[in-house]
Amino acid sequence: MVTALVIFPTHSEVDVIETRDKRVKSEALSEEAANEINAQLVKYIPSNINTKYLECDSQLQKEIANSNIKLIKAVKAALNPDKVVVPDFLLHVLDSLGENYGLFLYHGGFTRSYGNITTEYTRRKIIGVASLGFYNTEPNSTYSIMIGILIDKKRKKISMYKELFWRNRDPNEEVVIRSQVRDIILTYFQTSN
Repeated sequence: MVTALVIFPTHSEVDVIETRDKRVKSEALSEEAANEINAQLVKYIPSNINTKYLECDSQLQKEIANSNIKLIKAVKAALNPDKVVVPDFLLHVLDSLGENYGLFLYHGGFTRSYGNITTEYTRRKIIGVASLGFYNTEPNSTYSIMIGILIDKKRKKISMYKELFWRNRDPNEEVVIRSQVRDIILTYFQTSN
């Protein structure tokens, strides 16, 4: 049972597409999303759990994010969180804080400019007609993904892994972020505690 929890710095990567499908990271949108995620976390983590937000310099923040992203890729490759080994670096971070559980949230997505979505929609319709409907695809105007991962230091395992997608909704939209955070947190804490 989780009674105390370290919240690793939230990692958000929100891109803007203005030309074809070329994604360019927006630091402003990414930071805005991370701030909204943290605001929503406060609302949904049960009050009986002692939470500690890990505050660290940008270098350590980057190392924590990279280690967690590698962990996420390992889970996707293994198709089973139980088969994945948690990196020692993350276990050492939790150990240095004297806590057994660490929560990491990864948020990503993109939004398109109005001109881009109009152009892409038209371009793909022309390709669809030219290929007699074989390649008839509509572009996603926006896209959002959030992944939650809960690390158990004692067991050196992942206690929770949850991935949520939302197509054609802005990744920075409050309702999108709120519902993703809520579903990740409540799914685990309502069933395990």
